[in-house]
Amino acid sequence: MKLKKLGLSIALASIALAIPFTSAFADSAGWQKLGTYTQSQIFYSGGGYIKFCAHVPVGIIEFNLYEYDPDNADDYVGTTYLSDGECQTFYVDKFVDGTNHKAELYYHASSSGTSATVYD
Repeated sequence: MKLKKLGLSIALASIALAIPFTSAFADSAGWQKLGTYTQSQIFYSGGGYIKFCAHVPVGIIEFNLYEYDPDNADDYVGTTYLSDGECQTFYVDKFVDGTNHKAELYYHASSSGTSATVYD
């Protein structure tokens, strides 16, 4: 009986290790959390859509998203108005550049004390 339990445990562990780590950290919609960022912190996206979720102290805040470019003026990506917990998606494919093939993104908010959780 102990041998069957050991064999089952080994089989389950093998299956768990065979699952790619990226899918293990994605939510049911396929979004992978990049992190939670404050104003002007740079985060990186490989392109496609990002989901931007606001954490604001009160009311509805304006968020302007930009792509950082050390060699030129930063590119404007878009604007959204969000209250606490609301999310907006942005398509960022055209901002993927450089040797890392990533879009280097950051935001400015109309009020201090904000943060945003970003998913790729």
